[in-house]
Amino acid sequence: MLQNYFKTAFRNLMRNKIFALINILGLAMGMTCCFLIVLFVKDELSYDQFQEKFERIYRVKYQPKFAGDGMELARTPPPLSPLLTDYFPEIEQTTRFYLRSASIEVPSSNGGENKQYEEDRVFFADSTLTDIFTFHFLKGNPKTALNAPFSIVIAASIAEKYFGESNPMGKTILMSGQYAFKVTGVFEDYPNNSHVHFELVAPFENMFDIENEAIRANMKDNLSKNWVISHLYTYVLLKDNQSPESVDAKMPQLLQIHGNEKVRDKQAFVLQPLKEIQLQSGIGLEIEPVGSMRNIYLFSIIALLTLLIACINFVNLSTAASLKRATEVGIRKVVGANKGNLIGQFLSESLLLSFFAFIVSLLLLEFTLPILNDLTAKSLQFNPLQHWQEILIFIGIFLGVGILAGSYPAFFVTRFQAASILKGTGYQSIPKGVALRKVLITTQFFVTIALIAATLVVYQQWQFMRNQPMGFAQDQVLTVRLFSQNMNTIFGGVTGELRAKMNAFEESLQENPHILGSTLSSALPGMGSVRRNVTTDSIKAEDNMYIGSMAVDYDFAATYDLQIIEGRDFDKSFGTDHLNAFIINEKAVETLGWKNAIEAIGKNINMEGKQGTVVGVMKDFHYTSLTQPIEAMTIQVNAGTFTTFSIRIQNTEIPETVDFIRQKWGTFFPEKVMDYAFLDSQIEDLYTTESHLSQIVGYFSFLAILISCFGLYGLVMYAALQKKKEIGIRKVLGATVPNILSLLSKDFLQLIALASVLAIPLVFYAMNHWLQDYAYRIELSWLLFVLPVVVVLLIALVTLGFQTVQSALANPVEALRNE
Repeated sequence: MLQNYFKTAFRNLMRNKIFALINILGLAMGMTCCFLIVLFVKDELSYDQFQEKFERIYRVKYQPKFAGDGMELARTPPPLSPLLTDYFPEIEQTTRFYLRSASIEVPSSNGGENKQYEEDRVFFADSTLTDIFTFHFLKGNPKTALNAPFSIVIAASIAEKYFGESNPMGKTILMSGQYAFKVTGVFEDYPNNSHVHFELVAPFENMFDIENEAIRANMKDNLSKNWVISHLYTYVLLKDNQSPESVDAKMPQLLQIHGNEKVRDKQAFVLQPLKEIQLQSGIGLEIEPVGSMRNIYLFSIIALLTLLIACINFVNLSTAASLKRATEVGIRKVVGANKGNLIGQFLSESLLLSFFAFIVSLLLLEFTLPILNDLTAKSLQFNPLQHWQEILIFIGIFLGVGILAGSYPAFFVTRFQAASILKGTGYQSIPKGVALRKVLITTQFFVTIALIAATLVVYQQWQFMRNQPMGFAQDQVLTVRLFSQNMNTIFGGVTGELRAKMNAFEESLQENPHILGSTLSSALPGMGSVRRNVTTDSIKAEDNMYIGSMAVDYDFAATYDLQIIEGRDFDKSFGTDHLNAFIINEKAVETLGWKNAIEAIGKNINMEGKQGTVVGVMKDFHYTSLTQPIEAMTIQVNAGTFTTFSIRIQNTEIPETVDFIRQKWGTFFPEKVMDYAFLDSQIEDLYTTESHLSQIVGYFSFLAILISCFGLYGLVMYAALQKKKEIGIRKVLGATVPNILSLLSKDFLQLIALASVLAIPLVFYAMNHWLQDYAYRIELSWLLFVLPVVVVLLIALVTLGFQTVQSALANPVEALRNE
C-alpha cells in the first residue's frame, strides 16, 4: 500500500514539475534556516563541556560598587586568589592567570635570522591551572610543567608555528626580545567551544620579571596588596556537593578581614558557574567575546518563523494544486477510495516533497554554513557520518514539516463532493476553508513585515554607530603599540632612555611629507581608558571617586583635532605641565561639582598622589564606544605610562608611507614587532556584533520575502481557480485586465493591511526595547515601519499582476463550456 502511495505521489510530482519545484525550494530554504540555527545553538550550548570538572569550576566575578552601580567585571584584584583555599573549606583548589600580548622571538636553529611574532594570547598562570582546567599534554608533565621559573608550555599549533616538525621540548623562545623561556610542555589546542583558549602559558611570577626593571619592583609590590585593580582572572574548583551560595555568603567576611578598609564595604565577589559564562555572562573585561541567550532566542525565533512561512506556502500551494486534481479525487471516490486512502495518498506526496526538500536543504547547508561562520566568527562543521545527533534532529524536522504541513491539504481533498465535481458543475462544492486560509495568509504577511522592519532598525542602528561623530579625528590615523598589551597604562614602563628613542623616532617621521603629525598616549580615543581615584577640595578620599584617565603627549589635542573650550592646552613652554597640570572634559566639570568650565580652571585635583590644577576644559569626545555614555575624563601629561603612537598620514601613497614607518620602527625598536592598525578600523570593529546581527537578520528577511513570493503565487492561483467561472463571465461582459486584477487582489490587500496593523506595534515595542541597550541610538521613524509594508505591497502586486495576466488572457470558453 505504502509503495503504491509513493509511486503515485512521484508520478503526480513529475506531472506538476513547477508546483513541485516551488514547494521543494520553499521548504528547503525554511529547513536550511532551521538546520543552521540548530548547529549554532548546539555549539553555543556546548561551551566548556569538554572540561572534565565542568560542574565544579567557577569564576570569581568582581563587583566594584564604588566605580558605578551595576558594574560587574570578569577580572579580580590579585590578592584575592591566594586567600580563598585557606578561608573557604568548600574550595578544593584555586588558580589565577593574567592575559597579555607579547613580542616573541624564536632563535634560528641553523644560524639564520630569528623569527619574530606578536602574540595576543600569552598567559601567566599559577601552577595549579592544570588542576582545575583539562589539558591534554602531548609532551611534558602537566603536574610539573609550570613549576620551574621561566618555563613555558605551548599549544600544538604554536609548537608547529615556531618549530615546524622538530621537537620543541627544551628549546628556548625569547619574550620581549631578551627574556628566555624554556619549553617544558606541549598540549592539544583547546576546541573552538571554549570561553578561553590557552596558547602560551608561563609561571605567574614571571609576569613581573619581563617588565622594565624600573617598574618591576613597584608593580610586584603594588599588585600584592592592591584590592581595587581589576587585573587577572580567578577560578576556583569546589569540592563535591559544595554550594557556591555558601562561598558567596561568607565572602564579605573575608573582605572585612583581609580587604582594603577604604573600599571593602563597596566591593563584592561572587562565584559564577563555568556553564554560565558563554551565554549568561553580560559582564565587562571578558577573556574573549561571548554569546548571549538573547541571540539564541532571536535566531531561533527567526528560523522558526522562516520555516513557518515555508510551511504556510506549502499548505497554500498544495491546496491550490489539489483543486486541479478535483476530477481525480472524484473518480477515486467513485471507484471506492475511502477517506483514509485519500489522506494516505496526499500525505505520501507531502512527505515525498518534504524528503526532496530535506535533500536540497543539506546541499544548501554546505553553501550557507561558511556564511554563518563568517558572521558569527565560528568554525561550525557538518559531517553526516560524525554528527548523527544533528542528523536525527534534521530528520525529525523534515518528518514533522511533511506531516504537519501536509495534513490540511490531505484532509481538505477528502471533503470534495464527487458527484458535483464529476457533473462538471464547477468548484462550488469544494470546501472553502476561508477562515484558516485568511489566518495563514495574514500570518505570512505579518512575519515578512516584521522581519523586514527589524532588519531596517538593526541596520540603521549599525550605520548610526559607524557614522556618529566621535568628537575627534579618526581617519588615516595609524596606531602602533610601543609595548605589547600589559599593565603599562597603569604602572608605566617608559624610562628616560626609552623616552629619548621615542622622541627620536617621532622626529625621524617628519622626514616623510605624507606624515601630518604624531603623538603618544596611554590609550586611544574611542577605545576606553583606565579609571583612577580622584579627590578635590570638596571630594574626599572616602568618597571613592573613580573616573576615566588618559595620559597624553603635548601634541595630542592637535593630532586628534580636539577642542579646548576654556583655559589652554598643555604647553611645553610652561615647564611644569607634566608635573601638575590637568585637562578635564565637560562631563568632569559636572561630575566634580563645578558650576561651569570657567569656574573649573585653576581648581585643585589629586589623582592618586599627583597633585595639580585644572588648566583647561576640553569639549566632550567619546573616549569609549558608543554603547556607553560619555563620562568624566581627566587628561594629564605622563610620559611614563605612554603605550601607543598615533601617526596621522595623508590618504595618498598609504602603502609606501606605512613601509617608511616600518623601516624607521625597525631602526629604533628592533626588539618589538611593529603591531599597527588604523584607528577607524579599530573603532568599527567595536560594532562587529551589530554589523553581523544586521546581516544575519537581513539574510533571513530576504529568504522570508523569497518564500513569500512562492506562497503568494500559490494563493493567487488558488483564488483564480475558485473564481474561474466568474472571471470568464466578466471577460465575456467586457472586463479588462485591471478589472480582473482588482477582483483577485482585493482580499489580499485587506489581509496585508490587517497584518501591518498587527506587526507594526509589536515590532516597534520589540525594537525599542532592543535599542535601550545603547547609550546612543536612533529614533524610531515611521518610515522604518511604513517601508516594509510598501515592500510587501509591491511584491504582492507584482505577483498578483503576473497571475492576473495569465487569467485574463485565458479563453473564457474553457471556463464556461459546461454552463
